[in-house]
Amino acid sequence: MSEAETPSGLDPRVGFAHVVGSSPGDGPVLRNALSPHELVTCRADADHRNMYHMFARGGLARRPDAPCFGSRLRPDGSVGPFEWQTYAQVSARIDAVAAALWKLQLVPTAAQGLRFLGLYCKNSPEWMLAAEACYKTGVVVVPMYDTLGAEVVSYIQGQTQMASVVCSAAELPQLVKRCPFRHVIAYGEVSHALRAQCAHAGFQLHLLAEIEEKGRASRSLLDQLQEPSTDDIALLCYTSGTTGDPKGAMLSHGNVISATGNVSFPYAPGKFLISEDVQEVHLSYLPLAHIFETVVMNLMLSLGGAVGFYQGDTLKIIDDLAALRPTVFVSVPRLYNRIYDKVVGGAKEKGAIAAALFSRALATKLANFDADGTLTHALWDKLVFGKVAAQLGLDRCHTMITGSAPLSDAVKDFMRVAFNVNMVEGYGMTESAAAGTLCNPLDLTKGHVGAPVVSIEIKLQDVPEMNYVSAGVPPRGEICMRGPSVFKGYFMLDDKTAETIDKEGWLHTGDIGEWTAWGTLKVIDRKKNIFKLAQGEYVAAEKIEGVVMRVPLVAQCFVYGDSLQSYLVGVVVPEPEEALKWAAAKGVAAPSVAALLAQPSHAAALASDIQAQMAAACKAAKLQGFEVVKKVCLEAEAWSVENNLLTPTFKLKRNEAKKKYIDQIDAMYAQGLPPTSRL
Repeated sequence: MSEAETPSGLDPRVGFAHVVGSSPGDGPVLRNALSPHELVTCRADADHRNMYHMFARGGLARRPDAPCFGSRLRPDGSVGPFEWQTYAQVSARIDAVAAALWKLQLVPTAAQGLRFLGLYCKNSPEWMLAAEACYKTGVVVVPMYDTLGAEVVSYIQGQTQMASVVCSAAELPQLVKRCPFRHVIAYGEVSHALRAQCAHAGFQLHLLAEIEEKGRASRSLLDQLQEPSTDDIALLCYTSGTTGDPKGAMLSHGNVISATGNVSFPYAPGKFLISEDVQEVHLSYLPLAHIFETVVMNLMLSLGGAVGFYQGDTLKIIDDLAALRPTVFVSVPRLYNRIYDKVVGGAKEKGAIAAALFSRALATKLANFDADGTLTHALWDKLVFGKVAAQLGLDRCHTMITGSAPLSDAVKDFMRVAFNVNMVEGYGMTESAAAGTLCNPLDLTKGHVGAPVVSIEIKLQDVPEMNYVSAGVPPRGEICMRGPSVFKGYFMLDDKTAETIDKEGWLHTGDIGEWTAWGTLKVIDRKKNIFKLAQGEYVAAEKIEGVVMRVPLVAQCFVYGDSLQSYLVGVVVPEPEEALKWAAAKGVAAPSVAALLAQPSHAAALASDIQAQMAAACKAAKLQGFEVVKKVCLEAEAWSVENNLLTPTFKLKRNEAKKKYIDQIDAMYAQGLPPTSRL
């Protein structure tokens, strides 16, 4: 990991890692080569003491009359062209909302002496108005996915004791059924019938437009309020809670400010991913309840970018892209895969000549890129890829960023050459304010997630029970991160905080990493039996297995999810007695499960019925759609200690099971799903 070991032709000072220390059992500690002596706090200074300052002293100061927030969604639910509010207009609305929250006592002191405001809606200008009002006045934002059920919402409210929540008219019916809040601030068109239901639901309904009007008359109140500092809590981001109740990650203003600075830091002298010299345009569709989009949003506002909000339907993202034509596109592998499938599939559907032309164009551009990093091609960009980019609204895009889950090298390179963009992959988590590693666009090597960002240092801690050691070649171990982006702990859960952050300040991610020779990181495994699917959803395999093994036809089950795929597959050992009953009911003669599975047509029918029963059990257990196993293969031999698939305490050896069934797993994913089964 010295300068001599960086990839050929790449300046070793730009975007790679240097060793800055080591400790027994943990191997080397690495930092970005741009900050070898101290971690860069990135804008957490006098000009950016809190997240509101990023808006006020960034975009508002630079471009007061430029577009700030745009939306296609009209109050009545119809969709039109993007309509924009300027930075100055947004600033005035933020002040009005902030004043009203305090004047109307909608954010009283709650648990731990903090003031909270819940946000329970899709991305919208209204979400950001409320959030910025909180950032300005020291109120802690509690973002909640609009898909959360009543039980989780009630749990979060109970832990925080927050009095108020902001939602759109679309979420009101859910709150009418079971609302734990005293005040609900709604926007959009609320019918008279729905208002009447709210009046009888035990909470007070406020319309956002009305509280803005009241706030405008009380803006002088803001002069009496103390602005939050860098160390004050800005967000309480609740994790998915796949292994129990959700945990509220406490993120300070400084955490998010330092994380945003990582993206605005140069990846080479004078070169930036996102510029402040021209106005960048960003489509906000990734949930603002997730820290990834929150960091991107604050970065765009600090640079004076224009943010267009999607219409609220992820299936219509491509339509929103065409209407907005962003210059920066931030997404997750699931959508990049959709774009790839749409473009490649569309070329094939046009016929043999068009398909051959597309294949030749793509092969030529990929070869040029692999050779020297060239993205453009005078002929093929004009004949093929320029038209594709214009159709998708990506003709102005110069940078794409991906995170949350791994993106295949094939799709990553396709996006680069098809749209002539910097394609940058990163790695992080909620607890690090999405900061961790980031690929350098100048680096053409594959299979990694980049070097540590400038606000984070990383080490790999030994995991001997999984044979991962930092002293090995290559170094491997649990990824641990430390720096100003790392969160303050879990709200009111000191024991969980102690399990996650050690006494030296290292955040233990639970992911297994491997260092490359030039100081970039590969994520190769998971220490715990929790993994991410391609869309970024966390899945707890053992929880799902506990549900499906109650199905009569299932004796044993191994649930598996590839992080490059969007769905789960499973290996099932059928319950012998029930399987033979199933065979008899079908008129199939089979003396044993092995004999039954030896008949391909009967094995396929049994697998289909088992999968259907498992899906029904998951639905009855109220699991999410992504937690349902979509395909299964069957195994006749029961797992045991003797065949090395169970521990002496009869727990499944997941690594051994993966090794044994990897061919079947690969085959199930290769077959794919029928359209009716896709997520």
